[in-house]
Amino acid sequence: MSSLNNSSDKYPNAVVYNYYYDILNNHKLEGIRKDLNVGDIITIRIPVAKGDKITYEEQNVRVGALLKQEWIFRGDSTRGRYMEVILPQKYLMTISGKSTYEQISVQSKPGKDTYVYNRINKILENKPFAEMESKLSYIETYKNFGTRKLKSDFLIVSLILLIAGMNVYNTLKTNLLIRTNEFATLRAIGMTAKQLKSMIIKESIIYGLLSSIIAALIGGYRVYRFYKMLNEDYSHGFGATHLPQFKFPVIPILLYSAIVIVICILSSYVSAKKVEKLNIVEGLNITE
Repeated sequence: MSSLNNSSDKYPNAVVYNYYYDILNNHKLEGIRKDLNVGDIITIRIPVAKGDKITYEEQNVRVGALLKQEWIFRGDSTRGRYMEVILPQKYLMTISGKSTYEQISVQSKPGKDTYVYNRINKILENKPFAEMESKLSYIETYKNFGTRKLKSDFLIVSLILLIAGMNVYNTLKTNLLIRTNEFATLRAIGMTAKQLKSMIIKESIIYGLLSSIIAALIGGYRVYRFYKMLNEDYSHGFGATHLPQFKFPVIPILLYSAIVIVICILSSYVSAKKVEKLNIVEGLNITE
């Protein structure tokens, strides 16, 4: 890395991380500029301090080296979310207008964390280029994130269950309407309304069980793929040996299955009430 400070012309050397981690779609590292090579001249925008304001100026730099994909596990806090251009400290300090880089660590006494955190924030208030990181802020951020995540997950699950319930009800109702002639025939040959209602409810339970089995297989496979991807990242990136083991999500599947079966029973019960009042003659005259 020290060789980056040695440049033969007006362009400084830079180390470039030419990947980003696609967190939304396929969860893979993707190349950003396919044609980027060592020795290329690229234009970047650098924040420049002018008094209490920051402006951005364009600068040309030479690609002195390209980082491998593993940098995502060993680099700074971007974690592969952005393309990175690393410049020599001497050059960056000259063009950015900052003469020094300082970092101060403060350790507070037990029970004084909040007081110290607020006091330092007050001191750094309206100070340009001053930032503070603390364990307290990380804890607060984690708590807020956990609460938001829980609310978001609850809302998503509720919407999914609502849509699934409406889908099941409409499917069962449509199925009963299509089979009106069949039900009328069964009533004509001697099946009682109670027996017909019982048959419809049993068929709905079977429908719910089959749906739950299919959902369990698909959901279990997706969870397996997530654990597999996580283990590959941990083992290749960090060299970890104690990796999280895949466990089939039994409890969530049982809860989902119970909810689906209850929805099926309720939907079939409501629809079967109409079948009980079915006129045999009218039903026999209905054709699909």
